[in-house]
Amino acid sequence: MVKKERKTGVQTESEEPWPGARTGPLAGIRHTALAAKNDLERWRSLARGGSKKN
Repeated sequence: MVKKERKTGVQTESEEPWPGARTGPLAGIRHTALAAKNDLERWRSLARGGSKKN
């Protein structure tokens, strides 16, 4: 089962910070939060006067 795969350590912490993060009810919310964080960092670099290469 999926639980056995988690025990082997195949999935890294960055992939799944907590059990069921990708398949659980919060998976979609977590993905949205990640995208929002990336956008926030992009806007911060632009506000600092950074280039638009991101």
